[in-house]
Amino acid sequence: MNLEVAGFTGWGLWLILGVFAFNLTCIPLWFLLSHLNRNHEFRIKRIRTFLALLEKERDSQPGPDEQLDRSVLLMEEQLERAEGLGPLWGRKPAVLAELGMHQLEHLHPALCAAVQERLVLP
Repeated sequence: MNLEVAGFTGWGLWLILGVFAFNLTCIPLWFLLSHLNRNHEFRIKRIRTFLALLEKERDSQPGPDEQLDRSVLLMEEQLERAEGLGPLWGRKPAVLAELGMHQLEHLHPALCAAVQERLVLP
């Protein structure tokens, strides 16, 4: 089959190849962005749940702890930044908030052990 007979001469062939290349590029990008979005939302929900359970657990404990208050406040600020920046640019603040969660687990093992028991899905 002759390409000139079928009407694929000159710029028409390049246009079809360009659209084809664009589509092949967009498909992996869509999967990548979908993965980033799911991962970002899951990380934020996990930390928000941890903070909510930690607040309930702290209500049952006597006395304030300033270091714990500062850590929780810093984690909440990082989460706000992560939500505001979105899944691509908000990865760093979300990871910092997650690291804050692990730091709290290290500094307050008794308090966070009760929270982690409730956080784990059955």
